[in-house]
Amino acid sequence: MGNLFKGRMQVPYYYSCFGYSRGGGKTWHGGQDVVGLDSDAILMPDYDGKSISGTVVTARKVEKSTGNPTWEWGWYVCVKLDADQTPDAVNYLYFCHNDHNVAAVGRHVKSGDVLAVMGNTGNAAEATPPIRHCHLEVRATATGKGLAPTHYSGCANRVGIYGENPVKPLSGQAAKLKISASKPISAGDVVLLKEVCDPLGISTREENGALITAPASAGDQITIIREANRLNLSVALYETSPARVQVLVDSLRVRTGPGVEAYTQVGSVKKGDVLETLQVRDGWAYVVTGEKDGWVCLGQDGEIYAKAV
Repeated sequence: MGNLFKGRMQVPYYYSCFGYSRGGGKTWHGGQDVVGLDSDAILMPDYDGKSISGTVVTARKVEKSTGNPTWEWGWYVCVKLDADQTPDAVNYLYFCHNDHNVAAVGRHVKSGDVLAVMGNTGNAAEATPPIRHCHLEVRATATGKGLAPTHYSGCANRVGIYGENPVKPLSGQAAKLKISASKPISAGDVVLLKEVCDPLGISTREENGALITAPASAGDQITIIREANRLNLSVALYETSPARVQVLVDSLRVRTGPGVEAYTQVGSVKKGDVLETLQVRDGWAYVVTGEKDGWVCLGQDGEIYAKAV
């Protein structure tokens, strides 16, 4: 499918779909309204995964009828495709209701190039509610009727969310994050990060020029990582766990999870073994054994089964 925006895209309402009848059947929707959920940069799309290219032939703002059925679009960009790239009749791509345009007339563009920033200029500002989006319309001729745009939008012609979130959590479990840069992060960046963390109920503290968060869920990690990326900061799991542990008892069971009752044994390690740990939780360590990796108990009831080395 195409990629009008980086990350997830949404067709928000039934009347956002191509071909929807409006005005009691007097008019119809000649394009598809798509919202970028993870980015507001409108991209030159591909055609079902195939890279395509063309030339920007129009980049302007219109607020009244000009003879071409574009008066309601506000800021828009039109790209004329290079010849013989797609199997359909489409030659012109229109990207409309933009907050502002980026690509200028005469620029040759290819899939992935930024064309504009989504907005709600033109008659989109009169919608209830007014929602920032891109009206994508594709035509055979510059003044022709809109054709089905789904090969270019990357969205099916129905309400839904399409694409994948480009930001992934660092851990599926709640985990502390360390946000840092090549030098101590600035006081301004700390303020911006706290403005993201505080509403989530996640406390923060500064440590050696980095910002450390309280445990954040996988979803909250995505929110924090996105803001850190915007500030050009790096994010990693805050590891206070030992890098290695040494087994102190004759035999120590390796289990599928950090517990006894709910997790089965998959192997064992012996006294003196030094093991790399990937995670420590609730008195258990996930260790690399060379055979069956899994969780070992570090100790209980005052007895120590393995120690950090």
